[in-house]
Amino acid sequence: MDEVQYRNTYHSVNERRCHFEKTINARACTCRHMRRFNLADREGVGCTHPEAHQNCADWLRALRRASCFALSQPNPVDILPHRLEAKVQAGGLLGLSELIDGAARVEDIAGLLDRSLERYGNVSDIPMQDIVTAVTEYEPRQRKTLSPKSALLKTQKVVRKKTSGVASLADELIAERRAEAQREADE
Repeated sequence: MDEVQYRNTYHSVNERRCHFEKTINARACTCRHMRRFNLADREGVGCTHPEAHQNCADWLRALRRASCFALSQPNPVDILPHRLEAKVQAGGLLGLSELIDGAARVEDIAGLLDRSLERYGNVSDIPMQDIVTAVTEYEPRQRKTLSPKSALLKTQKVVRKKTSGVASLADELIAERRAEAQREADE
């Protein structure tokens, strides 16, 4: 399935995409209104409640606006690079949870936003200083790094595929990787 076809199918299957899909898929938070589904080899999250969906949109918009300077973004934007979006979503929710509940976990995004609106009345009245600090301090899950031996084996496979017949180049790259792996192992 190509990417355009995937996006078209995704939008036809999921009419109300969860604004915190990245955070939910990263298993950092959950929500009582989420609806998970699988499409091709990916997992998506939809929202089953229109009012909660709007509250999440308002919160995320205000959070992006408040966080743009801290994230070195010149202007508030609706679309951020994946890593920054993960920081805004998860860090913002965790900061809000700490402010509202004194907890470092978010079991129900919609419930947390409901409690914050009960306390402050409007998204724009929520004090953002501590929440923005939580955004900047949050670190999304890192990709696993390969051990030197795994990196060497991966390089060997790639080199063999790409060089088919250019053995001297492959041998040089493999020798370099082995030397690097040996230096790291000696340290």
